[in-house]
Amino acid sequence: MAETKEIKISEVPLPPSKVTLVDLTKTSVSLAWEKPAHDGGSKVMCYNVEFKPKTGDKWGTACTVKVTEATVPNLTPNEAYLFRVVAINEKGKSEPKDLGLPVVTKDVAIEPSTHLLFTTYSVKAGDDLTLTVPVRGRPKPVVSWKKDGLPLKQTSSVTIKNTATDSNVIIKEAKREHVGKYEVTLANSGGTITVDIGVVVLDKPGAPKDIKVDAVTSDSITLSWSPPEYDGGCCISNYIVEKRDTNTQEWQMVASNIARTSFKAGRLTHGAEYQFRIYAVNRYGKSTYLDSPGITAQYNFKQPGPPSTPIVKHATKSYMLVTWNEPVSDGGSPVLGYHIERKERSSILWTKMNRGMIKDTEYKVTGIEEGMMYEYRVYAENIAGIGKCSKACEAVAARDPCDPPGTPTVTAITRASVSLSWEKPEYDGGAKVSGYIIESRELPEGRWTRCNFTNVPETHYDVTGLTENSRYDFRIIAKNAAGLFSIPSENTGPITVTDNVDPPRIMMDVKFREAVYVKAGETLKINADLAGRPAPVVSWTKDGKEIELRARIQIVSTETSTCVIVKDCIRRDSGQYVLTLQNIGGTVNMPVNCVVIDKPGPSAGPLRLAWTLVKGDITKTFYKVTGLLKGDEYIFRVLAVSKHGQGEPLESEPVKVTDPYTIPTAPASVDVTTITGDSMTLTWCKPASDGGSPITGYVIERREKTGMRWVRVNRDLILECTAIVTKLRKGYEYDFRVYAENAAGAGPVSEPSATFRAVDPLVVPSRPTKPKIVNSTKDSVSIVWKPPTDDGGAPILGYNVPESPEDLARWVEAVPLTKSLEFTINGLKTDAEYEFCVKAINKIGSSARSPYSDGGAAMDRTSEPAFDVDSDIRKVMIVKHGAAFTLNVPFRGNPVPSATWAKEGVDLKVRGTIESTETSTSLTLDKSTRYDSGEYCVTIESPLGKAVLPVVVKVLDSPGPPVNVKVSADTVTLAWTRPEYDGGSRVKGYVIDAVEKGQTKWVKCATVRAMTHTIKNLREGAEYFFRVRAENHAGLSEAKEMIVPVLVKEIQGTVFKFTPAPEFDMVNYPKNTVYVKAGGDLTFEIPLTGRPTPKVTVSKNNVAIKGSKRLLTEVTPDSLLITLTESISSDAGKYEFTASNAGGTTKIYIIFVVLDRPGPPVDEGKEQHPLAESQQNGHHWKPVARHQHLSRPHLRIQGGS
Repeated sequence: MAETKEIKISEVPLPPSKVTLVDLTKTSVSLAWEKPAHDGGSKVMCYNVEFKPKTGDKWGTACTVKVTEATVPNLTPNEAYLFRVVAINEKGKSEPKDLGLPVVTKDVAIEPSTHLLFTTYSVKAGDDLTLTVPVRGRPKPVVSWKKDGLPLKQTSSVTIKNTATDSNVIIKEAKREHVGKYEVTLANSGGTITVDIGVVVLDKPGAPKDIKVDAVTSDSITLSWSPPEYDGGCCISNYIVEKRDTNTQEWQMVASNIARTSFKAGRLTHGAEYQFRIYAVNRYGKSTYLDSPGITAQYNFKQPGPPSTPIVKHATKSYMLVTWNEPVSDGGSPVLGYHIERKERSSILWTKMNRGMIKDTEYKVTGIEEGMMYEYRVYAENIAGIGKCSKACEAVAARDPCDPPGTPTVTAITRASVSLSWEKPEYDGGAKVSGYIIESRELPEGRWTRCNFTNVPETHYDVTGLTENSRYDFRIIAKNAAGLFSIPSENTGPITVTDNVDPPRIMMDVKFREAVYVKAGETLKINADLAGRPAPVVSWTKDGKEIELRARIQIVSTETSTCVIVKDCIRRDSGQYVLTLQNIGGTVNMPVNCVVIDKPGPSAGPLRLAWTLVKGDITKTFYKVTGLLKGDEYIFRVLAVSKHGQGEPLESEPVKVTDPYTIPTAPASVDVTTITGDSMTLTWCKPASDGGSPITGYVIERREKTGMRWVRVNRDLILECTAIVTKLRKGYEYDFRVYAENAAGAGPVSEPSATFRAVDPLVVPSRPTKPKIVNSTKDSVSIVWKPPTDDGGAPILGYNVPESPEDLARWVEAVPLTKSLEFTINGLKTDAEYEFCVKAINKIGSSARSPYSDGGAAMDRTSEPAFDVDSDIRKVMIVKHGAAFTLNVPFRGNPVPSATWAKEGVDLKVRGTIESTETSTSLTLDKSTRYDSGEYCVTIESPLGKAVLPVVVKVLDSPGPPVNVKVSADTVTLAWTRPEYDGGSRVKGYVIDAVEKGQTKWVKCATVRAMTHTIKNLREGAEYFFRVRAENHAGLSEAKEMIVPVLVKEIQGTVFKFTPAPEFDMVNYPKNTVYVKAGGDLTFEIPLTGRPTPKVTVSKNNVAIKGSKRLLTEVTPDSLLITLTESISSDAGKYEFTASNAGGTTKIYIIFVVLDRPGPPVDEGKEQHPLAESQQNGHHWKPVARHQHLSRPHLRIQGGS
């Protein structure tokens, strides 16, 4: 069989496509094209570029190339050419592809350009670096380089090399001086372009700079500095601080891991001079150092000067408000606060009033006794200590201030004076108002000045020395006998000083227009109000004659009123009374007719007396007449009777019927013998005369020294000449007086006793408690004790501490006087045993010695490391996002333990600042984030052991932004997550706000309790931003906004359905436990969220509860309501509540505790006690079947003999 050779079927290729002009000069043209659409079945081997002048006829081959671009050189300038390209394969040439338009050879300017791969270069110190910049443009751009704004100079390490296509800067052995911003500028006739290139040399950082001394104390120096100008191309990881005493050349490490640019060096020697050295550290090493000048560890300031003399701004019977001004000199350091002391005016002992430092320049002093006089003085304190005290203020009485006087009224005005009158204060502060201060000011901008320079006890005053036609304002200040001033009264308002003439006027009651009738013996009173300027002259007449003033007749006139008073009117007081007023403006009269109504005059005589027969058959020459009226006068007559008739009568003198005795005289020598805080024992002497009748008893009256009224003390008469008066007020002063009573009545009161104050008698205090040794060293012992239970009625001035060494059988005074309840006794013998006791001292004397302390030796104590923390440090610390927080943990131990902090996965030395002293350690974190939440463990360790304390921190963030958005044509449905922290109060709702894109004002849309909501009636096609704020009883949280706006439009396709899983909020039930009394009802509510509304099932001990009539559950849109009625003991137990919907299922448990009486113990019989076989029986029983969750006495066993 014969076969042919392989035959390749091919043809010439199609012509190239898309011939384009790439570049053009006056002697060359650059072209580019694309490969043929079909190579004819054989690979294209090359391309011919042909050209001819526009006016020529013959095509010539310019060049043959294998690539799809070519440059035709050696052309005639400014001549038009045509170009075409032919593709060639092994079969031959394709049809030519023309450029299309003739090309005129000429130079075309092209703007400079470049394309950088990198704008920043980094190089390790010592390595070489080349900066390459591609250069494009025609004519060829001129290249220039700058560094940090200055022309780049070529040196042995920096070289600039330019080529036809690029420019290079070659840096050999890069150093720190090569760091900076390099600028390369390309310029030609087409324009100019500048490009920036950053160079970073990775090296050790530069030295810190600008070291400052922020604070100096006697044992610490606080330094700060600025970061180095050059950070070595990476972040500064930490700083190193060293110190040396200037007396030595040895540098000591102070801290090697400081994250901030400040540091407090502690534990320095007072008065020593120190120099500090600071290094900056990055990943490439440690910088050169920065030295500080020599700094002496001592305060550069002194204690502050004394404040100004304090002033009692306001005083009452229960408190005083004391104010003062800052001291003139603060000693070079700001005043940190003040201390105030008080003493009674009659005392020499100053008492400190404030416990903590007073930050303001005023202080409210309480705990004062009413009526006492107090003085105050103030000390200022700065960091150097407490300065000298101020001068003591004048003594001020502890009384309520009097009320302000009434608003002053103007009664008269002249060209140089104003007459004022006012009402007394309604309340005088417990002491009589002793005078007034009148103040005036010239309007409109005058200052208040005092008008009177002597005491004004009256309620009127004439202010003189005023300027005519000027306007003034006046006010009044009252002062009482206790030296207390009231606040100023209300102002009179503007008063113009000028002479005004006003004719006199009389204003009377209408009843005086007709005749006034007065019964004899009564008082006639005619009063009238006056007006007129200047004040008119008042005169009264009766029946045309001036009224003569007598004991019965008085005329009382003021500047605004006048009055005639006639007491015990008689018949001749009838007549016409005329009131006359006169001033320069005129005269006015007002008559008043008065008629005195009296009994008729005496009848005409003669008078005849009617005698009453007392007894008609008396045979003796005397007789006792009875039935007479006491106080009446009687005349008696006697007639002798014989058989021939009656003789002439014998009349007696008038006799008044009275008792034969009188009231007793006053008792004498009233005195107080015994005084306590609420009672006094009184004694007195009997009256010199009992009035002829035995004294039936005595009455005691008392009066407070500050009061005016006498008060009867005893309800029943006192038979003896002594009595105990009780129910007195402690600290108040009293006067007493006594009067006697007999059958004739009460006699006159005695002279008042001397004044006595109700206070408990002063004695020496009781002894303090047994002192306790709390610490010791090789030459000292520290003891503490508690004050005595009774101070003897006088303040404790201090304590005396005697000591008794083991080798000395007597007591030696260790501390002469101390006010503290603890003291350290120094100078003791090492390892010697000592006993101590304490004596309390008041102004009466010293108490008995306290019980002796336990023996203790003067020796160094060692103790294991332990934390001195309270319960608060063990609670979760809540911190807001972005805030700084400090965990401070005090500890103790001897020797001093070292402290370390740790948190899983975090290097706390880098993240925070750790500072430790001999008694505490602290960790400070700045700008907290949620990743700072968690458990921090602090460990203290010494040769005696170690202790670990966990501290839990929770960093709170605002609620999450709205998510799960469902959009329709005019509604948007939002959902969001619950806030991580509810602020300690249950979240009661959420506030939804919206703002349309492009607007600035937020609009409130709704307030809801669920965590999803549909907002309706939105504008279709508009874009909205939404935000949500959580609300509790304390207010609203920060808002959480959506980052991307929501476009309101109808969404076609699958409808989104948001189904959040159910969620219970148990924040109000921290132990998941509720309580109910047996037989009572229980109702409580648990917040529950979820959509759609969840279904809830209940089970107890894994057994479902269905159809219960006493345990009911109700699901509302935002909570689960649980009700238990008529509870019984068997209802107690653990209940499980399961909530489920399409979004998921959640479970919680709640423990029901029923408070009921315990059941009876279960008897197990009795058995013989093994240790007392025949003496007693032992009883055993089981625990009660149910328990009551309240404390109660233990079970009692009763048995017979």
